[in-house]
Parts: sequence; structure tokens; C-alpha cells
Amino acid sequence: LPLSLHPAPRQVLLLGLESGLGLKTTLEFPVMQVDCCEQNGVLLQEMQSGALSETLASCWADDRVQLQAGHPALTVRQLKAKYDVILDTPGNSAVYRQADQFNAGRYAWLAERLAEGGLYCQRFTFTDYGPDALRSVAETLQSAFGYVTAFDTAPGEMLFVAARSRDDVITKDLIR
Repeated sequence: LPLSLHPAPRQVLLLGLESGLGLKTTLEFPVMQVDCCEQNGVLLQEMQSGALSETLASCWADDRVQLQAGHPALTVRQLKAKYDVILDTPGNSAVYRQADQFNAGRYAWLAERLAEGGLYCQRFTFTDYGPDALRSVAETLQSAFGYVTAFDTAPGEMLFVAARSRDDVITKDLIR
């Protein structure tokens, strides 16, 4: 969805690879570079030489892919590029160690990494917290980026899409 919302995604940052299928899908778009940050070494090994290796072999051989191993919050601070799309999959928000993935300082720093017209998309996996928790995340995103909307993608899962302006997300071509 995020790559379809952007009119010309060229530079993409993936924060967390999960199964690697998001990377595989990203490479189906005419992107020029995909920087990937993943902290789970076991998952990386599985993707490169385990059960997922055959499915993802083309991804690792693709010159557009740059892999950064390490905690995304730390690794991404070393990157100087500006991105058309940042895809963030921080894990379940109910896990205490994930709390640093949903704060204003992190969002502000990621907003600075967006190119003009860029989109930040965060997969938000949750338990039924009620509306206040979702509103809090949305307000924090809006304070950092300027505009935020959310898509209900599955039970217990939302996709927050943030940008500097509404026009970066809700384009004329999207409404047609």
C-alpha cells in the first residue's frame, strides 16, 4: 500500500524485515535503492541460508538492496539518505521493549529522513487498548510529521501513514 500511495518511490528504507516478503514486494516496484535495518540475527540467517533462503535469494542478489544489521533505532541514525518511503515494522506494541519505537523523538528524527513528498508508514500491531492508545500514537505521529491517517488492515493491526502534508498521501490519482 505505501509504495502504491507514493507517485515515484525511488529510495526506500525498511525498518525490520519480518519474513522478508515486504522486501521482496518492494523490489517489484521501480525503486533505485532499498536500505534494510534488521536486528534479529537469527532471522537474517534464516532468510539468507534457511527455509526462506530460496524465496528470498533474488533479494540478496539485487544490487539495490543494502542490509544494515543491528537495532533499527541505532542503525538508522548512521544513514544520511533521504527516503521517499520509510516502512516501519516494530513488532507488537504490547511488548514493553518495543516502547521506544512509538515516541515523539524517534518520529521526529524519522520525519527528517523523508524526502520532499515522502511517506512514513508504521505497521501497528496491538491488543484492544481502546481508542485512547491509538489516538495517542496518531497524535504523536501528527506532531512529528504534520499529517497522519490510518488504515485498518487486519484484526489487531493498523497501518499508520504519515507525511508532511495531506496532499502527499491523498493525491488526485488516489481519489480517481
